[in-house]
Amino acid sequence: MHHIYIDLETLPDLAMTPAERAESEASIRARVPKSYKKAETIEKWVGEKMATREAAWLKGSIHSLKARVYVISYAIDDDPVESMWTGYHPDRTASVDEEEGLLVGAFQRTLEARLGAPLHEVPHTFVAHFGATFDFPILRLRAMKYGMHGLARALPSDRWARGADDTALMCGSAGTHGAGFALDECARFFGCQRKTDGMDGSKVYGLWLQGKHEEAAAYCRQDVEVLRDVHRALRMWVR
Repeated sequence: MHHIYIDLETLPDLAMTPAERAESEASIRARVPKSYKKAETIEKWVGEKMATREAAWLKGSIHSLKARVYVISYAIDDDPVESMWTGYHPDRTASVDEEEGLLVGAFQRTLEARLGAPLHEVPHTFVAHFGATFDFPILRLRAMKYGMHGLARALPSDRWARGADDTALMCGSAGTHGAGFALDECARFFGCQRKTDGMDGSKVYGLWLQGKHEEAAAYCRQDVEVLRDVHRALRMWVR
Protein backbone atom coordinates (compact mmCIF):
# COMPACT_ATOMS: atom_id res chain seq x y z
CA MET A 1 0.00 0.00 0.00
CA HIS A 2 1.46 3.35 -1.07
CA HIS A 3 0.70 6.62 0.66
CA ILE A 4 0.48 9.61 -1.67
CA TYR A 5 0.83 12.85 0.33
CA ILE A 6 -0.52 15.95 -1.42
CA ASP A 7 -1.04 19.64 -0.82
CA LEU A 8 -2.45 22.24 -3.19
CA GLU A 9 -2.00 25.97 -3.49
CA THR A 10 -4.83 27.63 -5.36
CA LEU A 11 -5.70 31.01 -6.83
CA PRO A 12 -9.01 32.77 -7.45
CA ASP A 13 -10.56 32.39 -10.89
CA LEU A 14 -8.00 34.04 -13.18
CA ALA A 15 -10.34 33.68 -16.16
CA MET A 16 -11.85 37.03 -15.12
CA THR A 17 -10.11 39.49 -17.44
CA PRO A 18 -9.12 43.12 -16.69
CA ALA A 19 -11.91 44.19 -19.06
CA GLU A 20 -14.42 42.23 -16.99
CA ARG A 21 -13.09 43.86 -13.83
CA ALA A 22 -13.46 47.28 -15.41
CA GLU A 23 -17.03 46.40 -16.28
CA SER A 24 -17.57 45.41 -12.66
CA GLU A 25 -16.35 48.83 -11.51
CA ALA A 26 -18.62 50.50 -14.05
CA SER A 27 -21.59 48.54 -12.75
CA ILE A 28 -20.77 49.61 -9.21
CA ARG A 29 -20.49 53.26 -10.22
CA ALA A 30 -23.90 52.99 -11.86
CA ARG A 31 -25.36 52.17 -8.45
CA VAL A 32 -23.93 55.11 -6.50
CA PRO A 33 -26.73 56.48 -4.29
CA LYS A 34 -28.19 59.62 -5.83
CA SER A 35 -27.90 61.38 -2.48
CA TYR A 36 -24.08 61.26 -2.76
CA LYS A 37 -22.92 64.51 -4.38
CA LYS A 38 -19.35 65.07 -3.22
CA ALA A 39 -16.64 63.41 -5.31
CA GLU A 40 -14.74 62.15 -2.25
CA THR A 41 -17.91 60.59 -0.82
CA ILE A 42 -18.64 58.86 -4.11
CA GLU A 43 -15.08 57.57 -4.46
CA LYS A 44 -15.09 56.26 -0.91
CA TRP A 45 -18.36 54.39 -1.53
CA VAL A 46 -17.09 52.94 -4.83
CA GLY A 47 -13.80 51.96 -3.18
CA GLU A 48 -15.57 50.12 -0.38
CA LYS A 49 -17.80 48.24 -2.81
CA MET A 50 -14.83 47.33 -5.03
CA ALA A 51 -12.90 46.10 -1.98
CA THR A 52 -15.84 43.91 -0.97
CA ARG A 53 -16.08 42.49 -4.48
CA GLU A 54 -12.32 41.90 -4.61
CA ALA A 55 -12.41 40.10 -1.25
CA ALA A 56 -15.21 37.86 -2.51
CA TRP A 57 -13.21 37.13 -5.68
CA LEU A 58 -10.08 36.27 -3.69
CA LYS A 59 -12.11 33.97 -1.44
CA GLY A 60 -12.83 31.94 -4.55
CA SER A 61 -9.38 30.39 -4.14
CA ILE A 62 -10.88 28.00 -1.55
CA HIS A 63 -14.08 27.33 -3.51
CA SER A 64 -14.13 23.87 -5.09
CA LEU A 65 -15.60 25.13 -8.36
CA LYS A 66 -14.06 28.62 -8.60
CA ALA A 67 -10.45 27.96 -7.52
CA ARG A 68 -7.59 27.52 -9.97
CA VAL A 69 -4.93 24.96 -9.10
CA TYR A 70 -1.60 26.76 -8.95
CA VAL A 71 0.85 24.41 -7.20
CA ILE A 72 0.65 20.68 -6.55
CA SER A 73 3.19 19.29 -4.09
CA TYR A 74 3.36 15.57 -3.48
CA ALA A 75 5.39 12.69 -2.09
CA ILE A 76 4.96 8.95 -2.43
CA ASP A 77 5.83 7.11 0.79
CA ASP A 78 9.37 8.12 1.84
CA ASP A 79 10.30 9.78 -1.45
CA PRO A 80 11.42 13.42 -1.49
CA VAL A 81 8.64 15.98 -1.78
CA GLU A 82 8.32 17.47 -5.25
CA SER A 83 6.23 20.23 -6.81
CA MET A 84 4.74 21.23 -10.11
CA TRP A 85 2.96 24.45 -10.94
CA THR A 86 1.64 26.67 -13.70
CA GLY A 87 2.26 30.40 -13.77
CA TYR A 88 -0.94 31.26 -15.68
CA HIS A 89 0.76 33.68 -18.04
CA PRO A 90 -0.77 37.18 -17.98
CA ASP A 91 -0.64 37.47 -21.79
CA ARG A 92 -3.13 34.59 -22.02
CA THR A 93 -1.19 32.81 -24.80
CA ALA A 94 -2.96 29.77 -23.40
CA SER A 95 -6.37 29.80 -21.76
CA VAL A 96 -6.63 29.40 -18.00
CA ASP A 97 -8.49 26.12 -18.52
CA GLU A 98 -5.79 24.86 -20.86
CA GLU A 99 -2.99 25.62 -18.40
CA GLU A 100 -4.86 24.10 -15.47
CA GLY A 101 -5.66 21.00 -17.52
CA LEU A 102 -2.01 20.56 -18.46
CA LEU A 103 -0.99 20.79 -14.81
CA VAL A 104 -3.54 18.22 -13.60
CA GLY A 105 -2.68 15.92 -16.50
CA ALA A 106 1.03 16.17 -15.71
CA PHE A 107 0.28 15.24 -12.09
CA GLN A 108 -1.60 12.09 -13.11
CA ARG A 109 1.14 11.03 -15.54
CA THR A 110 3.86 11.68 -12.96
CA LEU A 111 2.14 9.59 -10.29
CA GLU A 112 1.60 6.70 -12.67
CA ALA A 113 5.21 6.88 -13.86
CA ARG A 114 6.48 6.80 -10.28
CA LEU A 115 4.15 3.96 -9.31
CA GLY A 116 4.95 2.06 -12.49
CA ALA A 117 1.32 1.40 -13.34
CA PRO A 118 -2.06 3.12 -13.81
CA LEU A 119 -3.48 4.40 -10.52
CA HIS A 120 -6.32 1.88 -10.44
CA GLU A 121 -3.83 -1.00 -10.56
CA VAL A 122 -1.76 0.07 -7.54
CA PRO A 123 -3.09 -0.02 -3.95
CA HIS A 124 -2.71 3.49 -2.56
CA THR A 125 -4.09 6.01 -0.10
CA PHE A 126 -4.17 9.74 -0.78
CA VAL A 127 -3.35 11.85 2.29
CA ALA A 128 -4.08 15.56 2.79
CA HIS A 129 -5.02 17.94 5.59
CA PHE A 130 -8.61 19.09 5.06
CA GLY A 131 -8.39 16.77 2.09
CA ALA A 132 -12.05 15.76 2.28
CA THR A 133 -13.26 19.34 1.94
CA PHE A 134 -10.48 20.95 -0.10
CA ASP A 135 -7.68 19.05 -1.88
CA PHE A 136 -9.60 15.91 -2.87
CA PRO A 137 -12.71 17.54 -4.38
CA ILE A 138 -10.72 20.28 -6.11
CA LEU A 139 -8.41 17.77 -7.79
CA ARG A 140 -11.14 15.23 -8.53
CA LEU A 141 -13.45 17.80 -10.13
CA ARG A 142 -10.66 19.08 -12.36
CA ALA A 143 -9.60 15.56 -13.29
CA MET A 144 -13.21 14.99 -14.36
CA LYS A 145 -13.36 18.31 -16.22
CA TYR A 146 -10.17 17.70 -18.18
CA GLY A 147 -10.70 14.00 -18.85
CA MET A 148 -8.05 12.59 -16.49
CA HIS A 149 -10.05 9.44 -15.81
CA GLY A 150 -7.42 7.63 -13.74
CA LEU A 151 -7.03 10.48 -11.26
CA ALA A 152 -10.77 11.19 -11.17
CA ARG A 153 -11.51 7.59 -10.19
CA ALA A 154 -8.62 7.34 -7.74
CA LEU A 155 -9.58 10.39 -5.66
CA PRO A 156 -12.35 9.96 -3.05
CA SER A 157 -15.83 11.21 -3.84
CA ASP A 158 -16.85 11.67 -0.19
CA ARG A 159 -15.12 12.21 3.13
CA TRP A 160 -15.48 8.61 4.28
CA ALA A 161 -14.35 6.96 1.04
CA ARG A 162 -11.71 4.29 1.16
CA GLY A 163 -8.30 5.14 -0.23
CA ALA A 164 -8.05 8.52 1.46
CA ASP A 165 -6.85 9.87 4.80
CA ASP A 166 -7.77 13.39 5.91
CA THR A 167 -5.49 14.24 8.82
CA ALA A 168 -7.87 17.00 9.98
CA LEU A 169 -10.62 14.40 10.41
CA MET A 170 -8.17 11.94 11.95
CA CYS A 171 -7.37 14.60 14.57
CA GLY A 172 -11.06 14.97 15.38
CA SER A 173 -11.47 18.23 13.49
CA ALA A 174 -14.90 19.53 12.51
CA GLY A 175 -14.00 18.64 8.95
CA THR A 176 -14.95 21.98 7.39
CA HIS A 177 -12.11 23.90 5.79
CA GLY A 178 -11.17 26.83 8.00
CA ALA A 179 -13.24 25.59 10.95
CA GLY A 180 -11.06 22.84 12.35
CA PHE A 181 -7.53 22.14 13.56
CA ALA A 182 -4.88 23.70 11.34
CA LEU A 183 -2.03 21.46 10.23
CA ASP A 184 0.42 23.49 12.30
CA GLU A 185 -1.71 22.94 15.42
CA CYS A 186 -1.63 19.19 14.86
CA ALA A 187 2.13 19.30 14.27
CA ARG A 188 2.63 21.23 17.51
CA PHE A 189 0.53 18.70 19.43
CA PHE A 190 2.54 15.73 18.19
CA GLY A 191 5.90 17.47 18.42
CA CYS A 192 6.45 17.27 14.66
CA GLN A 193 8.32 19.77 12.53
CA ARG A 194 6.43 23.04 12.19
CA LYS A 195 5.43 25.22 9.28
CA THR A 196 7.29 28.43 8.40
CA ASP A 197 6.36 31.31 10.70
CA GLY A 198 4.66 34.22 9.00
CA MET A 199 3.64 32.27 5.91
CA ASP A 200 0.21 30.86 5.14
CA GLY A 201 -2.06 30.17 2.19
CA SER A 202 -3.49 33.70 2.16
CA LYS A 203 -0.10 34.99 0.97
CA VAL A 204 0.11 32.68 -2.05
CA TYR A 205 -1.79 35.06 -4.35
CA GLY A 206 0.73 37.79 -3.58
CA LEU A 207 3.60 35.45 -4.47
CA TRP A 208 1.88 34.60 -7.76
CA LEU A 209 1.44 38.30 -8.57
CA GLN A 210 5.19 38.79 -8.07
CA GLY A 211 6.05 35.74 -10.17
CA LYS A 212 7.59 34.01 -7.13
CA HIS A 213 6.41 30.57 -8.20
CA GLU A 214 9.29 28.64 -6.65
CA GLU A 215 8.71 30.41 -3.35
CA ALA A 216 5.06 29.37 -3.40
CA ALA A 217 6.08 25.82 -4.32
CA ALA A 218 8.64 25.69 -1.50
CA TYR A 219 5.93 26.65 1.00
CA CYS A 220 3.65 23.98 -0.43
CA ARG A 221 6.41 21.35 -0.25
CA GLN A 222 7.01 22.11 3.40
CA ASP A 223 3.32 21.56 4.06
CA VAL A 224 3.68 18.07 2.60
CA GLU A 225 6.67 17.36 4.85
CA VAL A 226 4.66 18.42 7.91
CA LEU A 227 1.62 16.50 6.66
CA ARG A 228 3.65 13.30 6.34
CA ASP A 229 5.01 13.63 9.87
CA VAL A 230 1.54 14.25 11.34
CA HIS A 231 0.05 11.36 9.39
CA ARG A 232 2.71 9.00 10.65
CA ALA A 233 2.12 10.12 14.22
CA LEU A 234 -1.60 9.46 13.80
CA ARG A 235 -1.04 6.05 12.26
CA MET A 236 1.46 4.89 14.86
CA TRP A 237 -1.25 3.03 16.82
CA VAL A 238 -3.27 1.88 13.81
CA ARG A 239 -2.91 -1.79 12.97
